[in-house]
Amino acid sequence: MARHLARARHVICDSYQTQSDFHSRFHDTAAETRVVYVGLNRTFCQVPPLEVTAALAALGIPPDARYLLHVGGNNWYKNRDGAIRIFAALRAHTEFQGFRLVLAGRPLTAEMRAFLRDARLADVVVGAVDVSDAALNALYAGAEALLFPSRVEGFGWPILEAHACGCPVITSNRAPMTEVGGDAAIFIEPEQ
Repeated sequence: MARHLARARHVICDSYQTQSDFHSRFHDTAAETRVVYVGLNRTFCQVPPLEVTAALAALGIPPDARYLLHVGGNNWYKNRDGAIRIFAALRAHTEFQGFRLVLAGRPLTAEMRAFLRDARLADVVVGAVDVSDAALNALYAGAEALLFPSRVEGFGWPILEAHACGCPVITSNRAPMTEVGGDAAIFIEPEQ
């Protein structure tokens, strides 16, 4: 792929961050680059409360539970462990003590489970592994916010998906999350 990109005359990038990454990697290229933001490739939208209740019930979560949602795998750049640490810090404050954290994506690692056990959070952090698009849509729609402290992304699909479902977004103060979130997100330092 790199060999072909190095010879390309025109390259479309899905964010200014991707465009910058391209030029950093292929600094001698004569390629003309353009940023074209992508749209959702699946339907994400606000849903009736009964769909949220059903998605929560499938995870063993009470229908009236307040929760933050993280979407992503265990790759270092997704900073899932950072999301767990942020949640642990939030739970120390009275207004967040009733909250849960739903981690949609891959199963938790042994290290994450050990941290949750030691922090006495294992009963309020729920893994939502291999959820359907409809269930993920409902989880976005019912969440108090998407907690997405990613270190690096090419685009940041969960931010766009959350916005489409009416879910507030808390994400990293780094590009491209700042591009995708725009004026409709709360930006934080992901390494805190």
